[in-house]
Amino acid sequence: MIIAVISKRLKNKIYLISILAALFFLIIVGFLIQRYRPTNNITPAPPSDNEMADISSSDFFKTPLKPETEIIKEPIPVKIPETYLIENVPFHAQAPFAVWDPLHNEACEEAAIVLAKYYLFGKNLEDQEMDDQITKLVDWEVKNWGGHHNITISQTAELAEKNYDVASKIFNDANIDLIKTEVSKNHPVIIPVAGKLLGNPYFRQPGPVYHMLLVVGYDEKNMIVHEVGNNHGANYKYNTKIFENAWHDWDEADIEQGAKNFLILQN
Repeated sequence: MIIAVISKRLKNKIYLISILAALFFLIIVGFLIQRYRPTNNITPAPPSDNEMADISSSDFFKTPLKPETEIIKEPIPVKIPETYLIENVPFHAQAPFAVWDPLHNEACEEAAIVLAKYYLFGKNLEDQEMDDQITKLVDWEVKNWGGHHNITISQTAELAEKNYDVASKIFNDANIDLIKTEVSKNHPVIIPVAGKLLGNPYFRQPGPVYHMLLVVGYDEKNMIVHEVGNNHGANYKYNTKIFENAWHDWDEADIEQGAKNFLILQN
């Protein structure tokens, strides 16, 4: 009886040991499989010369990529002609009938506007029409600004826009080359000046403190203007250095400190 019991227990232990051994064997096998399993991390061979040629000739490399920020190139400088004259700009003095009364004596701004406007619209301009237009502009100034006084280039632009179907463009702190550029585009240029510095022999000496004229051309040495301050002013030439020295916008405190501004009229 005792021998039978011992034999049964021995068989149970042997059975348990067999199960544990089998589990251990499976664990070892699984570990070895995981460790020595082949992978797909194969380094590709470099492309052949023919493949590189196909890649470089593809449309992808021919199409430039669009940058995130648009690159704005500097404008190509415009070559200014050495000489230029705007044709067919009408001329009349600011006193068309040579009556230099107080109204006409101070009408240079209005005269420059009228000449530029009539050129812009390609209209003929007779003496009477010139005089009527100057009077019209002066009347508007008296009504809206309380009098007929010296006005700046910006006020001149306002005066033109309020009375005619035109737009204006003001150039502030400009230079001679910029005037020439606009003239070469057939844009007559309205310029404010310190009149005494011009040294014009046709002025009642010593000349006006403040004046305005219309630039219609230039050559190697001169600026060519319609000088509305006298009846000899059609295509009148001022030496460029003298002209530039006299070029000043209205400054009530000191005209010679006025800025170098100018104005053009546009449709």
